[in-house]
Amino acid sequence: MSLRIISGIWKGRTLPPPHTNGTRPSTDMVRTMVFNYVTACTTIDGAIVWDLFAGTGAYGFECLSRGAAACTFVDSSAIQCKKLCDFAARVNAKGHDIVRGTVRDFIHSQSNNTIKPTIVFADPPYADRVCNDLLNTLTLHVADSCVCVLEHGPYEFVLPHDGWTVLQHKEVGQVVFDIVQRSV
Repeated sequence: MSLRIISGIWKGRTLPPPHTNGTRPSTDMVRTMVFNYVTACTTIDGAIVWDLFAGTGAYGFECLSRGAAACTFVDSSAIQCKKLCDFAARVNAKGHDIVRGTVRDFIHSQSNNTIKPTIVFADPPYADRVCNDLLNTLTLHVADSCVCVLEHGPYEFVLPHDGWTVLQHKEVGQVVFDIVQRSV
């Protein structure tokens, strides 16, 4: 399956394929739907973005293509991080950082960072079922009105969390996403 940037300055550019069969990148159709919801509730232009469990980097590069000020890609795979670096160089991306490591370690390393993300994408392996724990962890590390997109499988349910408002819940086949916003 070929993945491409769907809008912005890199529209039509092909993203690097995942390096393993276990990676299931979000399709153009799902990302189009997600970005329709995201742009209805926040502004991507100038946003600070985290693309957690980045994989192909489709969400983060889409945001940079649409004018995000910065995006941090976090993935535990050295091979995938190299592919992200190569793609960023190929499109001459500015304002990006690629972090190899666990999402939990990355988030905790941001405790004293005064620049907080305004948009977070999290697409963890479905079998891990970490979305609820992830929301709890993110609460103190994101901007007050941060929009978070959680993509997960049909057997995980994102529960109501203090400090988060559910904006959208959508199921597309075996893909489920919840869009939530930090509320204080």
